Parts: sequence; structure tokens; C-alpha cells
Amino acid sequence: MTRFVTATIILLLTSQTSLAHAPVLERSDASLDNPIRVTWPLDTSVAIYGYLSGPDDVDVVVFDVDEKESASGVRLYLHTLVPACQAYRQLLPSVAVVGAVQPELPGKHSYTGLPFKTNEAQGVRLLTNTKQGPTWYEPYSGKNYFWQRSMRLSLDEPGPYSIYIWSPDHHLGDYVLAIGTRERWGPREIGRAMRHMPRLLRDREIHNEACREELKQQAPSTNPLPAEPHSIH
Repeated sequence: MTRFVTATIILLLTSQTSLAHAPVLERSDASLDNPIRVTWPLDTSVAIYGYLSGPDDVDVVVFDVDEKESASGVRLYLHTLVPACQAYRQLLPSVAVVGAVQPELPGKHSYTGLPFKTNEAQGVRLLTNTKQGPTWYEPYSGKNYFWQRSMRLSLDEPGPYSIYIWSPDHHLGDYVLAIGTRERWGPREIGRAMRHMPRLLRDREIHNEACREELKQQAPSTNPLPAEPHSIH
């Protein structure tokens, strides 16, 4: 039985649904001009596999919140992971959520050196990684990752929002941005997984060859799924 078939069966039948994220792979640079657009409910558990291709690269994910959704508050969960190889040990991406000013996105903030511009009507909430997280084995792609920090927000203003991902220390490398915590495995999610899983199982989402080879040689980490003390609320 191939790794693809095995992983697909595990993905669809496992009871450990809290670990399963429907994959989305960055096909071209996710810039302001060509962002990844969220077309699924924000609470759906999705893993965006991205790549910071240069020291000043900033990836962008965008989504909208409508009036009805904002009335009850839209819960947004974000979490970063990095492949657990020596080449990426110093890769500590930052994530910023930008949208209409509201309690969760303050307009007046002390953040400096942000690689994007905002206007007076926009607020910002920043997720930073100051040290590398523990290793954790992701069973579906068959790789060890550094488990980094997470952030939970409740958005109560309608309008467009942007998520920016970059490396403040100007490191290059691959990362995963996990969005949402609710597992949905309808036809669209299953189709997305079937479409992207072959690339993941062939390690094609890893751009650094040394990292790719190191991951192949590693034994699966036996660390349990980390708790959430690294969260920012």
C-alpha cells in the first residue's frame, strides 16, 4: 500500500480529528497582488503550506467578514509550524491580522517595523515567535515540525481582513499556517486533500533540499501534541 493511500485512509477515518487540517499549498508567491483567498468558513481547520522565498518576502492571506457574521463575532484561530530541520531552526515567522479597528485589533499599537502599511481605520494584532517550539510529528504528511505559537481572536466588525506572514530576522524557508479548529470533511475538503496530498507525501512542499533529506532520515517525534500555553488571546 502506498504512502498516499495509507495517509488518505488515516486522514479520512482517524478519530484524532483535532490533528487533521485540510491542506492548501501556495502555488505562487502569495503577495498583496496575488493573495491566498479564504473561501471556506474561518473556523474550518485548514493548513496553508507557504514559503518565504526571500529575506523581505511577505505572504498574504485575505478573507471577508459580513454583517451577519460580525453580529455574533467570528472566531479566528491561527498557529504557525516550521519543518523540524536544522536549516529552519532559526525560522521564527511573525503573523499579523489587519482589519477594521475593534477591541481585538487596536488602532493604536506599539508595533514597529511592520513590513506593510495600515491606515487610521485599521487595527493590528501581532503573533510573534521569539524562540523555536518543541518538535511534533504530523502523521498525514509524515514529517516532524516545530510547534510554534498560536493566537485566538474574535472579530466583530464587518469588512475585509488580511493576514501577513513574514520573517522579522529575514530568514528564508517553509512554514505552515494553521487556520481554524473545526474539522469539516465534506466533498470540497476531501477533494482538496486528495489533490494536495501527493505533493506533501513526496515532500515537494519543502524547498530546501538539505531540510528535505534530513526530514526523511528522522524518526517520528514521540512528543505529545503540545498544550496551548503558547497562545495569544
